[in-house]
Amino acid sequence: MSYKQVKNRISRQFYRLTFFVIQAFILLASTMTVATAMTNNTMEQHLAEQPESAFHVDLGIDSHYIDQGRNLLDEGGIFWGNAHWDLSYLLLDAGIGRATHQDYTELNIGMELELLSTAIFDVTAGIQFIEIFGADRESDVELFTTFSYSGIDWFTPIIEHTYSLEANGHYVEISLQGMSFVLAHGVSVTPYVTQAFDYEFVVDGYNGVNHFQMGIKVDYPIHQRVYLSGHLSHITPQKGIKSERNAQIYSASSTDSTSKSVAEVNETKGGSKQMFAGIYLNWFF
Repeated sequence: MSYKQVKNRISRQFYRLTFFVIQAFILLASTMTVATAMTNNTMEQHLAEQPESAFHVDLGIDSHYIDQGRNLLDEGGIFWGNAHWDLSYLLLDAGIGRATHQDYTELNIGMELELLSTAIFDVTAGIQFIEIFGADRESDVELFTTFSYSGIDWFTPIIEHTYSLEANGHYVEISLQGMSFVLAHGVSVTPYVTQAFDYEFVVDGYNGVNHFQMGIKVDYPIHQRVYLSGHLSHITPQKGIKSERNAQIYSASSTDSTSKSVAEVNETKGGSKQMFAGIYLNWFF
């Protein structure tokens, strides 16, 4: 085994150990918090009311299906229909997406649990089951954890970690969500930036930066329980996406003339900077 292979192997083991320690710490902290609350507030819990629940759906469309910084569709965008049931400490959700210009359908079912919540710090963890139907049949199970800190006035740091059972890899996004600006008629605009890292989640054998993303999110209240939301985002590919694109170009150039050209592969897989947008109608019951 070469020095480079040994180094990559040690690097992968280090990342996996780090994420395991973080998740174990969160689980331990949340367990201690729940245990303490149960010990100190047993009588209060018997007298307390059940937590309020909120159910809402959203329907919308994205101009491109961008995930992990990549355009997952050869052409067109994708329609989404999502349902969410918020049970205070537990969020249940399901969503189905259908491509506008090709045979692609995606079904997502998941749940998210609030592990820790204070005035400025929140930690959640969840699981998501993914099924893809179309020209290719795929499935995956993802475990995710989210950390957010709201103790800063101008922006909120957010760290999202996802582990894929299918790929046996990790994906990390570090975001800064800016303060929302309220305009006329209750319209709010929220800027954000995100730096993503891939640890064998998308590209096998790769550990490092994936892409940089920036954009704005807009909310417009139509009614007390109905509002429009949208986003405008810009993707800048980094080493992870570029290495994957180069491998695809090499593979395409090695096949016969009936395969996609190098230019087509480069374009459809999101190898260059890309702008995309989406708009959704949200309805709370």
